[in-house]
Amino acid sequence: MPGDQAAVHYLADVACEVLFHHPGPMRWSDLFHRVAMLVPVADATLAAALEADPRFTRPVGRWDLAPRAVVESRPLGGALAGLLECYGKPMPRSLLIAELCLTRPGAPPQMDQLLQRLLASGRDLATVDDCIYLTAWLPRLDTTDPDALLFVNELTHDAAFLAVHRKLLADRLRQRSIADTAEAVLKAAHVPLHNRALGLVLHAHHGDRFDPAATFADLYADERFLCLSGPTWVLSSQERNWLKDLVPKEAPAEPPERPVDVAALLQATPPQRLKLDAETHVGLQEFAAALRTPVDVAEAVTEVLDLRPRQRNFPGAVHAVDAALAADLSLARLRPGMYLRRAGVPPWATEVPESLRPATSPLTPAYRAEALVPISELPPDLARHVLDPAYEDIGETDVVLGEEPLQETQLTISWPHHRCGTMMLRRQDRRLFDLPATLTMLSLQTADGQRLPVWANP
Repeated sequence: MPGDQAAVHYLADVACEVLFHHPGPMRWSDLFHRVAMLVPVADATLAAALEADPRFTRPVGRWDLAPRAVVESRPLGGALAGLLECYGKPMPRSLLIAELCLTRPGAPPQMDQLLQRLLASGRDLATVDDCIYLTAWLPRLDTTDPDALLFVNELTHDAAFLAVHRKLLADRLRQRSIADTAEAVLKAAHVPLHNRALGLVLHAHHGDRFDPAATFADLYADERFLCLSGPTWVLSSQERNWLKDLVPKEAPAEPPERPVDVAALLQATPPQRLKLDAETHVGLQEFAAALRTPVDVAEAVTEVLDLRPRQRNFPGAVHAVDAALAADLSLARLRPGMYLRRAGVPPWATEVPESLRPATSPLTPAYRAEALVPISELPPDLARHVLDPAYEDIGETDVVLGEEPLQETQLTISWPHHRCGTMMLRRQDRRLFDLPATLTMLSLQTADGQRLPVWANP
């Protein structure tokens, strides 16, 4: 474990970000791989950081965020507060909406409108750079007594801040601008400072010129500063030192085992099918219930039966577990060896958003003649675009598709789909994504390496 606790704090924030972009518990191998792509770190260091942070929990052998277990039972205000406290800093609006839609009724556009109303009518939430944060993170300045200020801002037990508080009030740290003063204060502190603690120091230096919300927005937009969960502030230049501390010094771990081809195992006849007792059936049900993502038979065998692919009984266990999951009416079979919990599918994933449904209205004969133009009468360039499969939309049935294998595709997202956070999959693209016949979840990777969970309804 690196000696600099700020580096561990930074590492835990990276893991938290990765988990928020995944719609449920993550396998340790997947979580470590995603974090290691962003921060060079040893697996033991990451595991120790997660174990020490109360934001993380480990259900059914996977890592998850602790607030997710209680968000579903809380009212919306409590759910928002729990998620924002876990994220610990301004949270992108789209990420917060996606997280709320995992466990609450309502499509993303409806949740966005509800969040907008809460922002307009309440005092608990505010925005900065299209991110949501809790106003409780801002310093309270409703008293002039120094001890009372520490008390109302919950800083009386912040030993790291109290140890340097008096030093940070020195006149030599005051600069012309508040941001420059904040930089000087953080350099002198040598420790991360909570936003309320930094705010009290800046208020002491600049008096009425200091505005808590405006200063928070300015620091968040300034590349000199890095916001960690808490929220706490550090200088961005310190990030390079943390990366050096986190670089694994021990020899690299053995490469992970190759993925199991479950479909091939299920097609082959096992030497002997295992018999599952009642306790194992209960364990499989609990394992499937804890996941919001598709249930992999091979992983269920590993986590519930504690069998590894190299063991002799593994093929027979795969057949037995697959039969048990196939008999479970709460699960839908996506493809051989892969199941999806029906209750984990949000209602909005199975419906077309209202704003995308075609409006129907009676047309007079004269207007119908103007509205419907035969393709043969269109200009050549316009007719070519109308027939182009790239612009295929709902209701198109006579588009001819080629048989050549697809390696990549380009999709045009119309404005109504962009507003709803949806995208229509054309028939020519479904081969590329290898979609099953039923609703499923995909993981798409963006150009910057982030993975986004999406529901696909063929």
